Parts: sequence; C-alpha cells; structure tokens
Amino acid sequence: MTSNRRVVFYDYDEVALLTDCNFRDLPAGRSEDEELADQPWQSVAENDVFPAEFAHFLGLQGRPREVFVHEHADLFEAATWRSVQAEHRAGVMLFITPYEQGRRLRPGAPSA
Repeated sequence: MTSNRRVVFYDYDEVALLTDCNFRDLPAGRSEDEELADQPWQSVAENDVFPAEFAHFLGLQGRPREVFVHEHADLFEAATWRSVQAEHRAGVMLFITPYEQGRRLRPGAPSA
C-alpha cells in the first residue's frame, strides 16, 4: 500500500494497481508443441497476470523454495488474487505480517 492508500501489485517486471490486473489461470496447451513452445501460444493482454508463473521468478533454490511453495501455494493461484481484488474493492483492508506474533520485534525490545 502506498502512502496515498493505493494498493499496488508488483509483478516481476512492472508495478501496476491491483485493481488494474487481470489475474488469469494459465491455460493448458492443446498440443505438446504448445506446451513446449518458448513463446506464449495463448493470447495475453497488457494487464494479464498469470500467478502460476510466479514460482519461476522467485529466485529461491533448494529447501527455501520448497518451504515457500509449500507454505504459500495459494499465491500461485489466480483465484487467490481475484479474491484479494474483491476484498479491496469492498473496502477490506488486508493486514499481512511477515512473521508470526512470537517472532516479531516488540517496541522497546533490545536489538541484536
């Protein structure tokens, strides 16, 4: 969320308003040639986002990648992001914290 209370979505190569994104399921290829093509064979519009492809761009390897994919598999589903969009449009403010309560820094706690 920006300081102007706008929600943005960061894709691996661009920043866009969450509400401008069209989260799509990655369609299955109709043939082996389509599945193995190095270029997209399906139509892709400017604001189309395919969450199923996020895992390719994580930059994680080995065990950290396995854990992330296991714990956050929902982030690779278009339905998850469409749900987030719907909540945002309904005025729901999402509060996401990166750490569980017991691992967060507390005000006044000594730093390491």
